[in-house]
Amino acid sequence: CTTSVHKIFGHDSLNYWVIKHYGNQYHIEKLDQNLNFVATEPLRMYEGLRTYEPEYFVHFHDELYVFMTRRGFSDITLYYQKIDKNTLMPSTGFIELTTIDFVRGNWADFHFSLSRNRNTLLVAARTKMNWSGVQFNEFYVFGPGLSLKWTTKDSYEFKGQGPRDNKYLVDDQGNVSILSLLKRESILSLFSDVRNLYTI
Repeated sequence: CTTSVHKIFGHDSLNYWVIKHYGNQYHIEKLDQNLNFVATEPLRMYEGLRTYEPEYFVHFHDELYVFMTRRGFSDITLYYQKIDKNTLMPSTGFIELTTIDFVRGNWADFHFSLSRNRNTLLVAARTKMNWSGVQFNEFYVFGPGLSLKWTTKDSYEFKGQGPRDNKYLVDDQGNVSILSLLKRESILSLFSDVRNLYTI
């Protein structure tokens, strides 16, 4: 899970919202502008017999969203759910964003990024197959109300470990950049002119 526990994930002029993990359960807390406790509610990570794993929490265009995944036998699906800012209860069901098939047993990892002014949200899915040197990517860029601005898929081949420790960025116009580590300093690199190598 990419979630950081006990983290403020959003605020407006009146309140802050915090995600906490205790008692083997995630909770959403509401604080006032002075960080005094107002309310808390456990996060619903199930629907009938279906269970979900939290991935990302965000306050985006004055709305609270929770992104969750559910892994099947041959695919992984990313959902989002809107949370009511007053009651901290879900105001929608689990809405499917995308389903990505496993590729020879490899499943997608999801990455999220907000633009500097919090106008644009990026969701990136990456399926990396180290044994064959192929990586598959999917990108989804959203505006207000989680309206889809654009989406695309691509793939490429790599040698060695390939790109890793990726940092995904999106600007307010919806342009996406990825900073990836290609080569990390090691004992062998002490005698090399290039000790760390990144690509954008």
